[in-house]
Amino acid sequence: MTLISPTNEKASRLIGIYYNLDEELDDAFRFLKPALESNEAILLIIDESFDRSIIYKRMQEEWNISAGEINDLENRGDLIIVTSSQWFQPDKGGTLDRERIQHSWDELVTKLSRSTKRVARVFVSTCLFFRLGIKGEFLEYEY
Repeated sequence: MTLISPTNEKASRLIGIYYNLDEELDDAFRFLKPALESNEAILLIIDESFDRSIIYKRMQEEWNISAGEINDLENRGDLIIVTSSQWFQPDKGGTLDRERIQHSWDELVTKLSRSTKRVARVFVSTCLFFRLGIKGEFLEYEY
């Protein structure tokens, strides 16, 4: 399923369901690429099952940038790639720690305020929540 936002509103959210990894990555890269030309930071929250080398290779091929350019983006904080569990940090019981999640977002906003980037374009893989059986809690959090 591919969802395209009809508006360019700040802080708008779309939730899509993907039937395979390739489809999800297709949308992720298509959605995130304009950030390179729009002075936006990129936050890509990937599932633990994603192979980072595939992510980097697709960036090079689809965005026509070199490994060095990707490294530079990461070093400047303009490209952040983390796993779902790193960002959302669910506890052993499978519950979301809302304060820790808010802290992650606050840190991102603080980093943006110290840079020339004022907007972050974010794509999140939510497979973790389905695996942990907490999809309802995640949707409630997003709401």
